[in-house]
Amino acid sequence: MKQKWITLLLLTALLLTGCNIRHAAQQMDRAEDQLEQIGDNLEDAVEGAIYGTTPATGTNTPATTTPVAPQTPATTLTPEQAEDIALTHAGLTREQVSRLHTEYEIDNRIPEYDVSFHQGNLEYEYEIHAETGEILSYERDD
Repeated sequence: MKQKWITLLLLTALLLTGCNIRHAAQQMDRAEDQLEQIGDNLEDAVEGAIYGTTPATGTNTPATTTPVAPQTPATTLTPEQAEDIALTHAGLTREQVSRLHTEYEIDNRIPEYDVSFHQGNLEYEYEIHAETGEILSYERDD
C-alpha cells in the first residue's frame, strides 16, 4: 500500500512538472514573439533614419519605403567619389570598366560604399569608408 502511494505521488509530481514545462514553453514563445516585434520595430526605425522612410501603421507590417537617396551626413563621400577611389586603387578608368555598381550601407555602425565593377574577365569588389574614403577591403577575382 505504501508503494502505491509513493507511485501515485511520483506520477502526480511528474504531471505537475509537465504542466509547468508546457507553461514555461508558452511563455518563451510569447517572449520570442515580443523580441521579434521589437527587432522589427528597431529595423524600421533604423531604415527610417537612414533612408528617410516612415513605418507603416499597424503591427507586424513592413515600413513603407519611398525610393529616395540615403540621407547621409554632409561629410559623407558621394558615390562617384567612392567609385573614383576604387578605380584609382585598381589603376583603371571609368572607360575601362563595365558593370560599375555602387551601394551605400551601414555595416556594424560603419557607413560604407560597396563598389563593384568588371574589367575583362576580372571582377573587383571594394568596401570604402563613406566618411574617410579609406579602403576597408577589396578583392579581385579572376
